[in-house]
Amino acid sequence: MENASKAILIAGGVLLGVLLLAFLIFFWTNMSTFVAGGSGEAKEQQIAEFNQEFETYNRGQRSDRDQAIPIYGSDIITIINKIETYNEDPEGVFNGKVQYEEIAVNVILDNGTNSIADLDLFKESNAALTTVSGKKQIKDAANNKLFNKDSGIIHTYIEAENKYGKDFMNKISANYERILKLMHVKENSGNYGISSDQKDWDQNDPGPDTNGDKNPDGYDYLGAIKKVTGRNLSGTYDPINDPLKASTSAATLNYVKDQLNFIKNYSDYTAFKTSQFICEGTEYNSKTGQINKMTFKFSRR
Repeated sequence: MENASKAILIAGGVLLGVLLLAFLIFFWTNMSTFVAGGSGEAKEQQIAEFNQEFETYNRGQRSDRDQAIPIYGSDIITIINKIETYNEDPEGVFNGKVQYEEIAVNVILDNGTNSIADLDLFKESNAALTTVSGKKQIKDAANNKLFNKDSGIIHTYIEAENKYGKDFMNKISANYERILKLMHVKENSGNYGISSDQKDWDQNDPGPDTNGDKNPDGYDYLGAIKKVTGRNLSGTYDPINDPLKASTSAATLNYVKDQLNFIKNYSDYTAFKTSQFICEGTEYNSKTGQINKMTFKFSRR
């Protein structure tokens, strides 16, 4: 009888252990599923928030409006800056949201009727334009040296605006022809030479040197700039951080052609910034749902 009681107790203990183990397995399985589901939802939310940073610029045609709402070239610069920031940390995360995945931005520069591909901005900077279906475009703009935030010409214009102010930059650009006239030089496709009005030299205008000698290698860039803007730009020329400066000793025509081209092309940069573009499409990774390509097409100036 005593052995039978022990057997029953042992059997009961084993049954209780089995039930407890089954309960633990059931609990663990459901908890894992719950956690996995929560993690998946959190991941989807993170990707949605990440995509929204770019999708906000996709203002395409919808059922509640007749036409797509355009964005501007300045918005495209902002998008590219976002992507460059994102690209700087390929092994990490962007704003703590998603893992790195390459994003491409294509900018089509003509709409079939009008184009901005002929702006000197794209020629002088040697932007790598690609022709697709007869339309010129900047493919993968974030990797195009035109937009490079360390050395690209657009970044340099942004730095100049930050340093001198947009009003100053607009003024100096609007007076580009007057600056050339004051320097008695002419320009042709970015090359500068002696102006035909050299014979009408006015010693009261900024000239080759302080004595007003007609030295073709010494036209006074600094004097012309000061007369137009009232500002002295003498200093060390830095093509990236200070592309307007020129040292007094090196302010000859040969040494200031880059500064003059920079002033000339600022108007083209402004034209790009204020041009309207329409988002032609946004593409996503088929597995992750993360945005990986956007295409914008020039609409109008």
